[in-house]
Amino acid sequence: MRKNYDYVIAEMFPPPRIVRNASIPDPQRFMAQQVVDIEQLAATKGVNIYGDATDLPDPLKADYDTLWTPERMDRVISALKNGGVAMEINDVRKVPSAAFIKRAKAAGVKFTFGGGNTGPGDLGRLSYCIDMVSECALKMADIWIP
Repeated sequence: MRKNYDYVIAEMFPPPRIVRNASIPDPQRFMAQQVVDIEQLAATKGVNIYGDATDLPDPLKADYDTLWTPERMDRVISALKNGGVAMEINDVRKVPSAAFIKRAKAAGVKFTFGGGNTGPGDLGRLSYCIDMVSECALKMADIWIP
């Protein structure tokens, strides 16, 4: 079936075990599992793009920069790089952060742009993606092409 498509996008969020706005009793445990889940996703043969990259449930969004520690970022970046999986910059969710993108770029991870496609209101914008191209000095060589 895979050979019939140009690429495969896989999203980790929301993980099956929680819903987007659910209470997260232990954010550190959640993040530890999130990193493991992403590592497993990146090791899956045939996955080309990690969509909604680094997004967090609503109750954790305010702590994004604290929860995505350098160690966690590096593990995810290493997994994506080793698996040949591109990282989506998501216009609607405004993720990953510029710091995450810069770190991934330095490691050689490729990027795609996405919007979540939740409806016609988010099609054709990509303003966050364009801002990240500028802020993170992304070049054509940094963009994943099928």
